[in-house]
Amino acid sequence: MKSEQYAGKAAVVTGASAGIGEGIALELARRGADVILVARRSELLGQLARRIESEGGRATPVPCDVTDEASIKALVRQVRQQFGKIHLLVNNAGKELAKPLQVTKSQDVRELLEVNVVAVAEVTRRFLALLSKGSAVVNLASAAGITGAAGLSAYAASKGAVIALTKSLAKELAGRGIRVNSVAPAMVRTEMAERMLGKLTPEQAAELEAAHPLGFGTPADVASGVAFLGSDEAAWITGHTLVIDGGFLSA
Repeated sequence: MKSEQYAGKAAVVTGASAGIGEGIALELARRGADVILVARRSELLGQLARRIESEGGRATPVPCDVTDEASIKALVRQVRQQFGKIHLLVNNAGKELAKPLQVTKSQDVRELLEVNVVAVAEVTRRFLALLSKGSAVVNLASAAGITGAAGLSAYAASKGAVIALTKSLAKELAGRGIRVNSVAPAMVRTEMAERMLGKLTPEQAAELEAAHPLGFGTPADVASGVAFLGSDEAAWITGHTLVIDGGFLSA
């Protein structure tokens, strides 16, 4: 294991079965956290839990649909019974929608917002009783939520909402000593990103990568930022959006 920065602390990571969520779970476990792995795909959660345990870490897979109220209640109940409280909640579960607005159906937008915004608010609300002074929430936003992106109007809007939710919750929960921050990655090589890239021509994909001076990122790049924001080292940081983009916004 890398360190004991999170020793004795429990962390919940939604959308942990693949991509950035998997990277975050691995990083937190390597820093000593007891990681509660949350996603719908139970088989993948089990595989990740076994990997973490093989590296000397601790992981508890809990299948959950973050858009289903009963499923969230069951998740919180299990975490409360097993851990009592948590130090870190990472709202990573998300959905992409790569379509120009003119061909986007209203139902597509509703389903996107249900996962990317409503679920973040609801999961956080349900876990508030398990958070206390010194604990933290980290939400996954996106660089697109800051700058906007052609062909990603609804997705960018949903991530912009996550940033606004983060800032507002930071003010609401500061009195309890609970910090709320977000990270805003640009293009990271994940299963979701590959689907989005697959809708581009090779020329468009090359142009997009060239817009990242340091190239596309990896889940590990984002995971390090999340681990920092959730740690005691970031004890005086709240309401902040940490951009992790390989220079994309400054290019």
